[in-house]
Amino acid sequence: MAAAVAAGARRVVVAVGGSATTDGGQGAVAALLPHTRLDGVRVEVACDVRTTFVDAAKVFGPQKGATPAQVELLTRRLRTLAEVYLADYGVDVTELPGAGAAGGLAGGLAALGAQLVGGFDLVAAEVGLPA
Repeated sequence: MAAAVAAGARRVVVAVGGSATTDGGQGAVAALLPHTRLDGVRVEVACDVRTTFVDAAKVFGPQKGATPAQVELLTRRLRTLAEVYLADYGVDVTELPGAGAAGGLAGGLAALGAQLVGGFDLVAAEVGLPA
């Protein structure tokens, strides 16, 4: 994303789906800021699920082998991170549909101003599939 924006992109589409992490997008947010200015750039996150940010660990953790105790820990971390995003960026990702995609990456990008969209809908519109 940073390279695309630096090269002059005015629109960036990030397709998210299965991941092996539940960091709430914290790594991506840290990598993007403060080096990348997203002002004036339309960032769309193509989500394959409607899972909310705080439910990401509960829904996807067991698929990745997380124990119930690990799921609870990850859920607490996501709640805390959602509070940080709200305080730092003024965006409440807690119950945002799709924000839990890719272990919360979608929510982290939403905190920076990205728009979450249905992945199929975005691709269908881009390739001109009839509605």
